[in-house]
Order: sequence, then structure tokens, then C-alpha cells
Amino acid sequence: MNVGINGFGRIGRLFLRAVLLADNLPFTITHINDLADFRCLLDLLELDTAHGRLGRKTRVEGNKLIIDGYSPITFSQTPKAEEIPWNQADVDFVVESTGFFTSKEKASLHLQKGVKKVIISAPASNEIDATVVIGVNEETLKESDKIISNASCTTNSITAVLKVVNEAFGVENGLLTTIHSYTMDQRLHDSPHSDLRRARAACQSVIPSSTGAAKLAGKLIGLEGKIDGMSFRVPTITGSITQVALNMKKELTKEEVN
Repeated sequence: MNVGINGFGRIGRLFLRAVLLADNLPFTITHINDLADFRCLLDLLELDTAHGRLGRKTRVEGNKLIIDGYSPITFSQTPKAEEIPWNQADVDFVVESTGFFTSKEKASLHLQKGVKKVIISAPASNEIDATVVIGVNEETLKESDKIISNASCTTNSITAVLKVVNEAFGVENGLLTTIHSYTMDQRLHDSPHSDLRRARAACQSVIPSSTGAAKLAGKLIGLEGKIDGMSFRVPTITGSITQVALNMKKELTKEEVN
């Protein structure tokens, strides 16, 4: 099976990095699309400030990315999803990690070039075929599902735990708090932003922010409307933690929970 990546930013590069570090995967990355200069992107892949050196040499040859020990990967720089040449690289699945094509309508544009399924690396912006968190609801996936979201990092971090606790003891309601590393949506220095809080220098501020993870987590495990939460963006480049406080349907001891 062949996989393509649309958007070779933070998530796209870390996905490829994880693939390169794994063994015996049932798929191969055959094509990447991004608007940026690929020589720069490969440098960012090879030398990662947060995760260190890749340990493999990389280079660009024509329209191919050459990574030591891996099959050549073709690349393109196409802004329109429906024009990305997935068919030329025999791509079956697309990892959509630009952050822009998160609706069903936009993500479906990839299907015009022969792609069978699209996996959005973020919460979907409207109703799609399926939102899946591994360890929570992957058994609900159907063969007919074409546009699939893997939800957010925060949703993945807390939903499996919430599911276990809810099934074992019953959750009345809860409040989620995530201490979250800063993201690309914030400003390096104080500068204009539609959200005044995110206009502040990310590396110098603790910034309160909303998070949709709480509501989505609740929806996925039958606690819709019962889980709320917020996020604090903190000045670290990587590493986040999620805490949740729950009201239970019955009195519990720590021995029962543990």
C-alpha cells in the first residue's frame, strides 16, 4: 500500500520520521506535497530542534526526495488538492496534514486523483465519515469510510483513559485542562492575531486558550455535553500534559480506581 503526505510541516515531517524509524510497516510513503522549498524541508527533517538528528542523509534529485535507506519519494508543490498528482505515485491513502483541508468537501478533493481514503491529522471542521482514536473506537471503522479524522493530540491523550474510567465506574461530568506546548498558530513576538491572547509572544507567555478536545472526547465515549475544558499554551517547544477532574456517579476509593 502506498501513502502520500499533503503538508510537510510539523506533523507531516514527524509522521515520515516515525515511518523511517519503524520496521516492517505495511505501507510505503511514495509522494509528498508542500508549497515550501524541499531543500529547506529536508534540512528540517534531518536536523530537528525538538527531536534531534534523523540519522540519515537526505537530498533532492529532480522531483524526488532521496533519503538513505528508503525508496525515493516524489514531490510536488501544488496548492490545489484536486491537482496533486497522487495517481502518478500510485497513492492509496493520503495523510492530510496541512490544517487547511479539514472539511469533508475539501478533503474529498484528494479522491479525484485516485486516492481511496484520506486521513485528516486534526479534528474535522464538519461531519465526516469517521473520527477515530486508537484504543477507543477504531472498531467502528467501515470499509466504506473515505474521509477519516484522527482527532487532535489532546483528544488522543485523554480519551482512552476517560473510556476506561467511565466504563468501570460511570462519569457524571468532568473538566479537562491541558498544559500545551506553543503551536504555529501563535506569534513568536507580539504581533497582530485574531485572538488577542495568541498575539502575545509564545516563548514568553502562558496563554489561556479554548480546546475542542474535551467536547470531542466526550462525544466519542458517550459523554457528550458532560466534559468541558481549556488549554494553557506554555513556552516549551514540545511536550504537553493533560489533566482531568471528574465527578463520578458513585463514591470511590483510591484502591478501587487503582
